[in-house]
This record gives sequence, structure tokens and C-alpha cells, in this order.
Amino acid sequence: MNTEKNFTPNEHWMAEKYNELNNTLFNGKLSDCAFGIFTTGKGSGGNTLGLFKITNKNIKADRYTRKMFHLNYGNDKTYINNDNFVTLCKPKIELNGNYHGTEHAFLCTLVHEMCHYYTYMYGWAPTQAHGKEFRNIGYAVASRSNGVFTIQRIATAEQMSELELNDEMKAKQEKR
Repeated sequence: MNTEKNFTPNEHWMAEKYNELNNTLFNGKLSDCAFGIFTTGKGSGGNTLGLFKITNKNIKADRYTRKMFHLNYGNDKTYINNDNFVTLCKPKIELNGNYHGTEHAFLCTLVHEMCHYYTYMYGWAPTQAHGKEFRNIGYAVASRSNGVFTIQRIATAEQMSELELNDEMKAKQEKR
């Protein structure tokens, strides 16, 4: 694995690593996913390393049961389950392209976002983004990886030391 701070992820790398990590850490349970790199928008200036998104805008969650559904035309609902999750929700994982760093740092971020995916894939919206459901899968992933991946709410100081914002983003931060 590359330990130099000159690594920048791309979508091909993300897809390859996603498949490997899905098999080894998630027992192959995660389904298809789209991948992307973001360099603009919320979080791109350095406070967000990655994102898990449900890209279909017609996905809602019942506020009492947290059961997710697709709101069809005429207000008909199709409830989300593992079989229709990918088709209806159109999941996507994105990494912040304004960083370069070690491959391990980006792998940690990818695994973190995969844990978010896992919390949603059976059609239940978690009560908190980094709540009980997220922590439970995080513990399992840490165990399966023999501690290589410790899933946190935010990146640890050690993980952040493996990453560096590009010069353009550093200049923008200095201006603020």
C-alpha cells in the first residue's frame, strides 16, 4: 500500500476497493453503488472527507417508524427493502478530491462511507447519522479488519495527518 502523501483517489480505484472491502469486511452484503469525486460544494473546503448519498430525491422516511419509502406519482408509496434499495435509492459514495494523502487514509474514508451504506440498505433510516446502527457496523468492521479500520464519527488526528488539502483549497482557507 502506498504510504506516500501523493495519492489521489479516482472512481476506478474506488470501485475496485469497494468490491474488495465489501467482500472482506461486509461479507459481500453491499449492493451496487455509484462513485464520484467532489471538489466543490458543501464540505469541499476541507471539513468533509467523504459522503454517502441516496441520490433519488423521492425517498422519504416515516418519522415514527423510520421505514424508508419511494414516493411515487399520486402519493403511492413503495417501501424500501434490500431487494429494491439500489434501484429506488440510487446510492453513491463520493470522496473529497481536494485532498491528497496516503492510500490508507482514503481507504479509511471509503470504509466509513460503506458503513453508512450498510445502515440504510435494508430500508430503515438511522435515527442519527453516526448513531447506534452506525457504531454497531463500525465495531464489526473493526473486528473483521483486525483493527486496521477503526470507524469513528470523525477522522482521527492520525488519519488527518495522512491527508493534506491541495494548494488551491489551502489558499481559500487562508483568505477566510
